[in-house]
Amino acid sequence: MRFCRPATPGSISAATSIESFYLHFDKIGSSSTFVEVNGSVEFGRDILGIIFVSSQLDETDSVLGVPTTLYPTSDPSRGIIGEFGTDSFTVSADRRTFEFSLQTANRVDSLRIITAAKPGFLLGDVNLDSAVDFFDIAPLIAILSSEGFQAEADINCDGTVDFFDIQPFIDILAQ
Repeated sequence: MRFCRPATPGSISAATSIESFYLHFDKIGSSSTFVEVNGSVEFGRDILGIIFVSSQLDETDSVLGVPTTLYPTSDPSRGIIGEFGTDSFTVSADRRTFEFSLQTANRVDSLRIITAAKPGFLLGDVNLDSAVDFFDIAPLIAILSSEGFQAEADINCDGTVDFFDIQPFIDILAQ
């Protein structure tokens, strides 16, 4: 692997609100033909960290991943392993842009990008008044009835607003 600067292990305070984005590159087919993908992703918030080692991806799937997604857990080639020694990524100086160059033939490349949470985002604050309280119940029911989506109403963070968000919402209210 190549990096502009050496990858340094770190940690993010448990009190920090974060968002997690999963990048997965898996070429189609089973041939051993070498395939490359290059790109960049710009985030509206600071990038706090990148998880790219297979074992660390496995460890964080249940905490940072989407519960309904099946991740290739226990696949030792899952992270960015530099199959040809040429995988690379950089984070811009302003920590908002992630650039990557990934190459593979028979393996997958995956990584998780951790960013600061959207400012003002409060899980459960469905009416957007900066508090989670009984005034959020009617808007939550309206979203459930319409099968719409609002991030603050996706209490269990599975990418949909549905029946499974009700109990976690009640748990937040009870705090």
